[in-house]
Amino acid sequence: ICGISEFGAFVKTRYQLRPKDENKSKQSGYALLHKSQIQDEKVDDVSKVLRVGDHIKNARVIGINYAKGEVSISLRKPRPKRRTLGDIQVGKAYDGKVANVTPYGCFVDIGAKKNALLHISRITQEKVTNIRDYVSEGDWLTVHIIGKDDGGLACSMLDKTADEYLNKRQRQQVRKQENKDAVRGEASAFMEKGELVAFEEAIRELEQAFSNKK
Repeated sequence: ICGISEFGAFVKTRYQLRPKDENKSKQSGYALLHKSQIQDEKVDDVSKVLRVGDHIKNARVIGINYAKGEVSISLRKPRPKRRTLGDIQVGKAYDGKVANVTPYGCFVDIGAKKNALLHISRITQEKVTNIRDYVSEGDWLTVHIIGKDDGGLACSMLDKTADEYLNKRQRQQVRKQENKDAVRGEASAFMEKGELVAFEEAIRELEQAFSNKK
């Protein structure tokens, strides 16, 4: 290592870059090791991981810019070939790493071309107020796939019984919403605008009364 910067380290190598134009002189043997290529874990401060004078081994060349005479290297192992959605089986369990967390769930990298969505309702049967009390970026989880389509993958950490219960509830909610939309659509065809507004308010009052009884 011959230099440290905020974005990585400069490494003196034993080779020189041969330019595409043979009339030009060879470039000096220096390479850039970007901080994202030092290790699998995130590196915020390069100086805490590497120092000038350190020797590194098993670096891989991942990029060459002949025009600028720049070489990029990596200390990370090559990523395994990504599975296609066709390779992923619904119902099968996979180990994965949490890639990012959102208020409604998290996305888990199981080695597929698309990360799997773990919805907040599929993490535990307990009520989850703050998802970060349960998962964080970088956590390793064992999940099973509960659905897939062209849009991506859905996974769960619940047992089969809990998943089936949630699936049933979701289907009921979809049918309920479809029925509401159908009733409103039919009503709008026969009512004036003011009457339709009153009709929708009556529906909301009935829904609220039903909810209070529960």
